Amino acid sequence: MWEYTMEEETSQYLRELTVESDLNGASPQFTLTCISTGGPATTVTWTRDSTTVTQGTQTVLNDPVTAQYTHTLTVTTAGEYTCTVANNKPSSASASFTLEGPPPPTDVTAVQDGPTSITVTWTPPDPLDGITGYRISFTGGSDVDIDGGSTNSYTLTGLTNGQTYTISIVAIVPNRP
Repeated sequence: MWEYTMEEETSQYLRELTVESDLNGASPQFTLTCISTGGPATTVTWTRDSTTVTQGTQTVLNDPVTAQYTHTLTVTTAGEYTCTVANNKPSSASASFTLEGPPPPTDVTAVQDGPTSITVTWTPPDPLDGITGYRISFTGGSDVDIDGGSTNSYTLTGLTNGQTYTISIVAIVPNRP
């Protein structure tokens, strides 16, 4: 089940942090909006688990009349997201949003079982908590969705012999708040 909590440190520069969710796909998508205001112009930084966010979609809207800045970030990965607002004055403010997703599979291994194939195995979470399948992502290829929460292996085929692949797997829990 996907859950989220928010913490906010009030400031004259940080107006609000809002969250909207889209639970219609195989993986939920959350849109985080951080609204800042004031002068001089503010700088907004997004982090996930204390690391600057470099993935996802980020848009910035600037309203010159109200000096209000709207920073939007769309995410699909669990973690603690923080929007920090600062300018060249000594104070800053931040708001945090923690997104918790389904438990990940454990004991993930990948074994080459032929010149162009790798078998990925894992231990499904216990309890399955609504998991209906898994998504395997790997460098140089398209994501593969696998049906079945209790499924524990999949063979990637058509790979290039001698190529190094980075493989990740996440649980899919559709349409859950």
